[in-house]
Amino acid sequence: MTSKPFRRLRLLIYPIIFFFCWANLGIYNIAHSASSGGSQASGVRSQKKGTEEQFQEALERLRDGVDREDTAKVKVERAELENLDIDIKKQFKETEQKIKDLPEEIKNRHKDFVRKYEENLNTLKTNLDDIEKAKTKEEKKQAHKKTKDFLEKTKPPSRHVPLDPNKLPHRTPEIKQKEPRTKPEEFKTENRAQNTEDRQKPIMVASNGPLTGLLDSPLPIADSLSPVLLAAATNLPTAADLLETIEVQFTPDIKAKAAELNNNPVKIYEWVRNNIEFVPTYGSIQGADMCLQTKQCNDFDTASLLIALLRTSNIPARYVYGTIELPIEKVMNWVGGFTDANSAVNFIASGGIPIKAYTSGGKIAKVQMEHVWVEGWVDYIPSRGAVHKQGDTWIPLDASYKQYTHKTGMDLYTSFSFNGDQFMNSYIADNQDITPYQQYGKQMLT
Repeated sequence: MTSKPFRRLRLLIYPIIFFFCWANLGIYNIAHSASSGGSQASGVRSQKKGTEEQFQEALERLRDGVDREDTAKVKVERAELENLDIDIKKQFKETEQKIKDLPEEIKNRHKDFVRKYEENLNTLKTNLDDIEKAKTKEEKKQAHKKTKDFLEKTKPPSRHVPLDPNKLPHRTPEIKQKEPRTKPEEFKTENRAQNTEDRQKPIMVASNGPLTGLLDSPLPIADSLSPVLLAAATNLPTAADLLETIEVQFTPDIKAKAAELNNNPVKIYEWVRNNIEFVPTYGSIQGADMCLQTKQCNDFDTASLLIALLRTSNIPARYVYGTIELPIEKVMNWVGGFTDANSAVNFIASGGIPIKAYTSGGKIAKVQMEHVWVEGWVDYIPSRGAVHKQGDTWIPLDASYKQYTHKTGMDLYTSFSFNGDQFMNSYIADNQDITPYQQYGKQMLT
């Protein structure tokens, strides 16, 4: 027995189907849904065709008659449509009663639906009248063409989706390469870094004297530390460089790992670089804590982990986003030990990373790609971070870029070759009831 709530739900199904089907203004799109959805009960479809389905089939036959200019067939199918139209209008009346207590918006949609149905039907009847009234061959041809155009215009969409062999469900998607940005203004207009809190801060200058010429005229470089010292003096860390964010969270595991590394920036950097495997994907996906758990992360997540470990150690750290240029040999090693340059570039591009290859002598020589790394505010002078107290310099730390030693695995086929003739001779001589698969496994274990 059907419960009352279920019966009420069924009352709403029919008008919803009607409203949806008429979105494309087909003459009888109603036949597409009412016949397959409204005629089902408890998951079992009735074998008897509904009025709407019969109407749709008659309409298809009418379309065929008009297309072949078969006036006799058009006349027969018109009579069939008019008979079915009587039952369809009865259903409209029943639906009107079922939705009488629903909001005005729904009732108005039903009225618009019925009005459009009647307009289309009347237009079709007028066109069919012109076919019957036509006397000359040319008049009949024009009347059939006019009716055909109208039927095509109001034809409901096909349920069948044609199969595209180039877009199969499990086919590898087409790689769409996006070129990296190479100009500073391009990074200003569209920042692809994930954190607004960690984007490049405005320059803050600390000085005991006048700043004239300090920024626009760099000091003479006395040694290799001069550029670093100038950067440190003009861009001091802020409170934001020690904060937690969505990606950088000070979880118990993050705090424990930082303490295990003595909260030392050099040990933290080396641990992340040596223990996190690079995965060439784009965007913040895991965040710091998940990156620590999986130990397989892209440059965004590796940077988040490194920043989390530094910040929880009270060392200011921030994201840096830019475009780097690398020799193709180092790139091939970095992303998995590729032996083919094109495959390496396509692999990186498939992960969404903006990348561009540059050729020389017909071969890929280098690539430019967008990348994320970290800057940490560490005690660079004089211990270069080995002894950290307060910090004096922003130092770039890229823990995701590295070179691997790829070892070739064992070739089982060569090491444990299987000889068919030898197996058969042994099988016959020793009368062993053993399969080739078992024999091969036996060789591997001995």
